[in-house]
Amino acid sequence: MKEGIYISDDFGQTYISAFRLGTEGAEGAVLQVTAFPQNRSSVVAADYCAKLYGKNAIEGKKRAERLRKIWAMRENRIKDGPKFEFGWPLSELKKGNQFVGFLMKRAKKGSCSLGEFVVPGAKKLEGANFDFDAPRGRINRLALMCNIAAGVNRLHSAGHVFVDFKPSNVLAHPATGEIMFVDLDSLQLSEKLGKFPAPLGTPEYMPPEAYVDPADKPRSPSWDRFSMAVFFYQMITGIHPYCGTAKEFVTGVDTLEDKIKAKMYVGGAEASKYEVIPKPHHRLASYYPELQPLFRQAFEGGPSHRPSAENWGIKFYELMKKVKGA
Repeated sequence: MKEGIYISDDFGQTYISAFRLGTEGAEGAVLQVTAFPQNRSSVVAADYCAKLYGKNAIEGKKRAERLRKIWAMRENRIKDGPKFEFGWPLSELKKGNQFVGFLMKRAKKGSCSLGEFVVPGAKKLEGANFDFDAPRGRINRLALMCNIAAGVNRLHSAGHVFVDFKPSNVLAHPATGEIMFVDLDSLQLSEKLGKFPAPLGTPEYMPPEAYVDPADKPRSPSWDRFSMAVFFYQMITGIHPYCGTAKEFVTGVDTLEDKIKAKMYVGGAEASKYEVIPKPHHRLASYYPELQPLFRQAFEGGPSHRPSAENWGIKFYELMKKVKGA
């Protein structure tokens, strides 16, 4: 990945800096765009960034397959909402005659990965209060989750599935609550656009069926609904819903992945198998008892019973009003 001049069909020459936005992933890196010297419109280069693929991601037949997917996405953009945006591919990028990546909108300056919101010590981010235990912090977290749920609902309504839905693939502006979904070129696209499978997700966000279904099986929104529930649980407690120390006689459950396979949700029917349940889990019952049935549905009810993004959004909005009125 390096800075240089690339060619965009829509913007012409595209100057890309070496400034990397976020960490470099397995497929490539996201870099800042600095100028569109041939574009005479009012487009501001600083509002855009470029994903440049690594060599392994576009070697051989992979290059044509990725380009075909980018074209399909470019022609079928999802409309942004008032508080959420999609980092959707806008234009392919070439180096010489070779496809090497794509352009997309950049998240609002000051945005950060939601991975920073789910760690136990997250209290203030960019001056905004996100304390897990303070009313203002809880309101701000509920507002963020409302926006996330609205965006996920729109993407699912279009027939797409994230497959690898996790905090690091969502950026948020702490002061405004605005959300941007990123890493979208790894989506499983709607069958209406062609066959575009997605790579499997991150183990600690993958549902139990991930370990029994064929790897190439198309995923339904229920897959994302499990990941989303894990994500939301972390947002309100600061800990993973399967994090705890199992009793000595319970074997083969050393990792979060093992506990997900064994369906050992700490707030569910298998809770008695835990010797130690860390204190942050108690935030659910203390502050959000109304959400307990939804989490049990998500983690114990099976794929067809998991709450949808719309279900979560409605409940978050109700709770937000309740906390504000307290």
